Amino acid sequence: MYFQEKNVQLTVVDNEDELIKLEKHWPNVQILIRLKTKDSKSLISFSDKFGANEHIATRLFELAKKLNLNIVGCAFHVGTGCYDDNAFQHALQFAQHIFQIAKKYQFHLTILDIGGGFPGFDEDHRPSFSQLAQTIRQSLDEFFPQRENIQIIAEPGRYFAAASMDLVASIIACRSNNKDYLNFSSKEEKENVDKDLIDYVYYINESTYGSLSNILYENTTYSITCLRKEHSQLIKHGETKYKSIVYGPTCDSSDIVSLAVDLPLLNIGDHLLIYHVGAYSNSFSTKFNGFQTIKYFYIWKD
Repeated sequence: MYFQEKNVQLTVVDNEDELIKLEKHWPNVQILIRLKTKDSKSLISFSDKFGANEHIATRLFELAKKLNLNIVGCAFHVGTGCYDDNAFQHALQFAQHIFQIAKKYQFHLTILDIGGGFPGFDEDHRPSFSQLAQTIRQSLDEFFPQRENIQIIAEPGRYFAAASMDLVASIIACRSNNKDYLNFSSKEEKENVDKDLIDYVYYINESTYGSLSNILYENTTYSITCLRKEHSQLIKHGETKYKSIVYGPTCDSSDIVSLAVDLPLLNIGDHLLIYHVGAYSNSFSTKFNGFQTIKYFYIWKD
């Protein structure tokens, strides 16, 4: 088996069928029970797809005992993009309860995987990574004190990846959002009041079907800065800005990079610098509409 060749020693289960497979193909593996969490406030919840509640977890302990399998801990994930302090606190309290149930079946649990869901960068009006970490630290001290010698695993992938990549996109088309353009006919009054608020429309050479897919999947709002084509410099402070829409290049009208962003007056060939797009960007990128994936340039700084 591949996992045996690679010396994999740990796996996760949340149902009895998985235990039966392990007993047949991998009886000496160390097992974590994946727990269901309250993740309704996360951008993408996982508990509909993964996780055992208390009743199922108890049955897994019973079956593992009969099959002579080794359960060594629990794992959970509060969902992608979790900004709710209480979600981690509740999940840790629930995990501590499952650890106590395990003792009734003579399982001594020593590993707790608290998953991911951590933000990749700080945003206004949302808890920061440091605030969430403080809440988790306090909850761990309460439910899993150091004297119990529990190994804690965390998966802060987005936290490490997000700020590792910025995107430079070129403006390939632009237009004024004036009334003559928006009206179906020259005499028609506009019906869509929201579009009255938009002054300019820009089209760039990267898409929500490319490295900006988090805009579609997670409603992510990225920080955007402008670069002039002529001088390759940031826009000057105090320059007049206009309410603008930024579209991707595809035929899909929902390919919207930013619905209402304040930008100076830009021209074809100017650039948008979009920050912190390292998480789930190139890995989700497609060639929809025949557009190729973007080029990546790696920069190391001492």
